[in-house]
Amino acid sequence: MEGEMPKQTAIYGAGELGGIFLEGLREARRVDFFIDQYSPKSHHMGLPVTRLEDVDDPAEVRLYVAVVSRQSKRDAPEAGLESQLRARGFDVVPFEESITSLPNAFRDYARREHLWWRTKPEEMVDVEEVDWLRDRLEDEQSKDVLDRIVRFRRTLEPADYVSPDDEVEYFPDNVPVFDGIDSLRFCDCGAYIGDTLDDLEGVWQRDLDFAVSFEPDGENLQVLRETAQRLSRSRPGSDFIVVPGGVWSGDAIVSFSSGNTSSSSIGEHDSAGALVPVFSLDSMLASAAPNFIKMDIEGAEQEALQGASEIISQFRPTLAICVYHKPRDLWEIPRMVLSMQPDYRLYLRVHNHLGLSTVLYCCPNQR
Repeated sequence: MEGEMPKQTAIYGAGELGGIFLEGLREARRVDFFIDQYSPKSHHMGLPVTRLEDVDDPAEVRLYVAVVSRQSKRDAPEAGLESQLRARGFDVVPFEESITSLPNAFRDYARREHLWWRTKPEEMVDVEEVDWLRDRLEDEQSKDVLDRIVRFRRTLEPADYVSPDDEVEYFPDNVPVFDGIDSLRFCDCGAYIGDTLDDLEGVWQRDLDFAVSFEPDGENLQVLRETAQRLSRSRPGSDFIVVPGGVWSGDAIVSFSSGNTSSSSIGEHDSAGALVPVFSLDSMLASAAPNFIKMDIEGAEQEALQGASEIISQFRPTLAICVYHKPRDLWEIPRMVLSMQPDYRLYLRVHNHLGLSTVLYCCPNQR
């Protein structure tokens, strides 16, 4: 019968977001189970957790996606999580549609104070600093992005949610990140498993002198090395270097707590974390003069920028710096960059859901 609801309701993702989805959905419908391909748990919040392959009839399941997943315009449509779930036959409710349909979801999430999220607007918005930043953003799109970020931080209302763009993260077509670069000298801080290197290979077909990748997480390093080795075979004249450590204001040993890509942390010694080496970019790469630096380093961006002040002031590399790990990063990081080298044009983009992958792009006026 047309319009008839599926017999069962499930949530894809048995994590914190899945729990928030469950609380919101329970007000209007019964939720029968979670689906999670990686969770070791058999139950979550009193409901069974199953695998995709164990669902007898996906067509009879309305599936709310509680996992942050995005595709850029360069990705094959069928490669995305939601497309794969539809291909299995599920009645899929995409992440953004799901979470914006739950009135209290964002306030519930903010109570966890994860990354930039806070419950008090004044902890996420400084009016004078925001105005300062807006005056220095280069294009109207950046100013609109900032306005939408601020509006959402103030209200946490679904109507003000900031949808991500479909650009390739760190290499958006609508930001002149490669202007003036003939041969690329790339520094990837927080390289994870080499996903940014793969994206770079897809957008940069010209000369590549080197790509130096910093990654402190031992679980990621092996895959990162395999990625670098694979790319080096396709670019025999380029150097792909993997550094098993992080970046910081100086050379030191600090504590690193491993998590997923949005919840690792790096900082002063902490008994809960492993000790890892960190390096300043000035001590490691100043003589190599990198002309593109990307940073996604779990809240250590300001420390790492201090350790790259010589490179920034002298060589003016393109900077792609994540500003979503701490609320004040949104304006403190651009202030720091401009204090080191005022000859930059600033751009702001949001590339993922929940404000993840909010990136400040600093492009030099001239090389």
